[in-house]
Amino acid sequence: MNACAAACALVLVLVAGAGAASAQHGLAWETPEQGDVAELLQLKIFHSNLINTGAVTGNYRVTMTVAAPPAWVTSMCEGTFCYAPFVREFDFPQPNGWYYFEKDPKTGLEHVAAFYETDEWVFNHYDDSSGTIGDVYRYNARDLFILYASRCPDKEWVANLVLRLYQHDGYGVRDRILECSGQYLPEAVMRGMVDRLWAMAKEKAEKYSDLRATSGIEALAKELKDPKLFEKARRAGWPKLNSAACVDIAQAYFEADDARTALSWLERIPAEDVFKARERDKLLAEVYEKLGDQDKRQEVAWRIFRSGRSKEALVSLLEVIGEAERDKVIEGEAASILSSERLSYSDGWFLMQVGRVDEAEKYLLDRAARLDGDHYQSLLPLAQGMEKHGRALVASVIYRALIDSTMRRAQAKYYHHAVRYLKILERLAPGIADWRGFEPHSEYMVEFREAHKRKTSLWARYSE
Repeated sequence: MNACAAACALVLVLVAGAGAASAQHGLAWETPEQGDVAELLQLKIFHSNLINTGAVTGNYRVTMTVAAPPAWVTSMCEGTFCYAPFVREFDFPQPNGWYYFEKDPKTGLEHVAAFYETDEWVFNHYDDSSGTIGDVYRYNARDLFILYASRCPDKEWVANLVLRLYQHDGYGVRDRILECSGQYLPEAVMRGMVDRLWAMAKEKAEKYSDLRATSGIEALAKELKDPKLFEKARRAGWPKLNSAACVDIAQAYFEADDARTALSWLERIPAEDVFKARERDKLLAEVYEKLGDQDKRQEVAWRIFRSGRSKEALVSLLEVIGEAERDKVIEGEAASILSSERLSYSDGWFLMQVGRVDEAEKYLLDRAARLDGDHYQSLLPLAQGMEKHGRALVASVIYRALIDSTMRRAQAKYYHHAVRYLKILERLAPGIADWRGFEPHSEYMVEFREAHKRKTSLWARYSE
């Protein structure tokens, strides 16, 4: 069960045990999925049903043959137990008419629980700095858990399993099944889980500080649409409520259709407090819309837009103030951006997005001395965009900033970036008739060669 950016075939070879050839024995093997193409490190589960169609219990041996890249981790599960990845063969008895593996929702849940319980071993052995592996647990496994849990009639048993997994969630990847409990548990069972978590919180408080129980109550409170319970749990875990807590409590009340109380919580946050300001303002806009206060909603919409101008933010603003205001907004914001002394890469990108390429070019050229190539993710799209719009001079100025950043690192493994940008400069230079006070490409290259003449690996790449 895992993934790779390549196709994989999972083949099960069944060998019947002694006497299997008898008419009393029979087996149906359903394999709706035998291969797939998935993204790297994405969980992929292949479902198989093994059905004893004979008259008596049969003994079977399953051999798993995996045609997959060596880096894959694949496991077979028998009942509630998942074998280690190196186990490729096991024997099992199968009663007449019994479906093996996923047909029974309890069995399915036990399989998923067993997968969750591999988290400690996995995170202790693999680097998940990208978060990709964690997402397999948080989302893929969660979806499978919800599927089985919604079909399982024994809801108390499901609740016990959820709490067991949640209590031992040392890596924060199992809490999603609790956060979605409303999709598969009735309110009465969820209320019972709240009572058990309160008891756990009290027990923990007597020993040491632990927020696991109160966080679980918060998750259940949101599913129950019980904002008072959410507030009580947050106060129990964090007696001194900060701005983030106020936003979270306000969100709970808003989702429970109590916009007035949500507003009262948001108004507790000092105006100068910037922590979670964007989340606060987005919720404020929704609250004012619910309350029908259009003036306040517009005020907040403008604040959100100006905290980070973008084409998408403009669309959101116009949804509030009206599409007819588009040209007026763009004109005003372009003037405001150009008159400001600050340098904002996002403002430059915004101007280009809304078709104000001339203003974007002027904005960036006027601030050329402050362009910092270390901000690669912001500058490269600007350079490419300006190049696409035929603005060779400003594109060249930005590429030079990127080259400077690369060379400051003085690490040969990054030289290929500098070489690529240098060749772009060569291509752009003939199209620049007026350098507007900037150093022409020929002079730039003379100085660059002198400054980096000892970097033989750079020039070897450049000559390729």
